Amino acid sequence: ELFTRCLIGPDVAEDSLIRDMIVPLESQSGSTYITYSKKRTLIVRNNKRKPLESLSRYDQIFQKEGRLDNTFQVPLVVKEKVIGIFHINKLGGLKKLKRDEIKFTETLCEQLAIAVNNSYLYEQTEKAEKLAKKEYEKSEGLLLNILPKTVASELKEKGFSEPVLFENVSVLFTDFKGFTQIAEKLTPKELVKELDACFGQFDRITERYGLEKLKTIGDSYMCAGGIPKKNVT
Repeated sequence: ELFTRCLIGPDVAEDSLIRDMIVPLESQSGSTYITYSKKRTLIVRNNKRKPLESLSRYDQIFQKEGRLDNTFQVPLVVKEKVIGIFHINKLGGLKKLKRDEIKFTETLCEQLAIAVNNSYLYEQTEKAEKLAKKEYEKSEGLLLNILPKTVASELKEKGFSEPVLFENVSVLFTDFKGFTQIAEKLTPKELVKELDACFGQFDRITERYGLEKLKTIGDSYMCAGGIPKKNVT
């Protein structure tokens, strides 16, 4: 489907029907479909004498309101594909265009088609880059959530992590007393919310004291001190 991007003319700014017009690409779409399917310039004079069904839906509205006399359309083509139509409606007579004037307009439309296509490609590339960045940050976050930063960095650089021996390490396991009885009284949503609140606080404590979170299993939270960086504090 083609839809209106820009309009210039009297009362256009307030004419939402025309401004938001969408023209389907089908044989019943009159002049618009002819320009689209033939991929060449179309000039129609004396539209008022033409049956409405021979005009596009867009032209029909203009004609019904007495605002259409002539139509001049040039397809915007990129790699044999019509990506838009340069469309002019004129009331009160369209002068007979000279060959060089038509050629100039067609050349202008060729450049416009390239510009529009490049803009579209740039927009798609930008979206793809943003999506790739978002996915990278997501995977990076997941990786750092299960591995220490130094280990994650080593894995990304080398593809493996060298084993390291730590002589003195403190390991902490937590467990909620009466968790099973508490869980029976809560809905799954409430239970997850409570665990998330508790483990969120644990995360802040481990970060504050330089501990390394290892994993959570149910209501158990496991962390360690002295790894992956040796310390005596």
